[in-house]
Amino acid sequence: MNNTAYSQQAFEQRQQERAQQMQTLLNNDATYQAAARALQTAQQELEHLETFVKNQPTLERRLQYNQNMVEARQAAKDAEKTALVAHNAVYHQAQLAKIEAEKQAKNQARAEQQARLAQEEEAQAKKTYKASYLAAGGTEAQFEAAWSGPNGLWEKELQARAQANVAAAQHHMSQRYAL
Repeated sequence: MNNTAYSQQAFEQRQQERAQQMQTLLNNDATYQAAARALQTAQQELEHLETFVKNQPTLERRLQYNQNMVEARQAAKDAEKTALVAHNAVYHQAQLAKIEAEKQAKNQARAEQQARLAQEEEAQAKKTYKASYLAAGGTEAQFEAAWSGPNGLWEKELQARAQANVAAAQHHMSQRYAL
């Protein structure tokens, strides 16, 4: 995670970029767009009905539309709730995508580090084995052939290390749960 200190201007610019990205996501989401249109329609119908009722000459006539006003207000509230749910779903999907991208970046970095460490470990072991092999009377060509071939020295070394790690883990578990 980047811990760089931001100036107020850089912070505001980043916030504006995020708002634009979110607006783009909202503009491209059909469910949100439908909910936003439904909300706009419900609000317009409510405003139209309120204007109509205000223009009625008598209180009796205004009260006649009371149930319609209640229904229109409820429809506007329901449409607003639906639009908010759709908005939050788009935001949630964006957050999930961001988290997944960060997770993949971490996994990629971990895999690269593991590959680098494996290469370093192999190079170190190869150097050690080569010195012993040459001291025992072998040639460099023989060593290279013995090192990397099927059932080569490096493969055998990896198997031995893996077996040692498994044995150590089993011993630790047996000691941990011994009565």
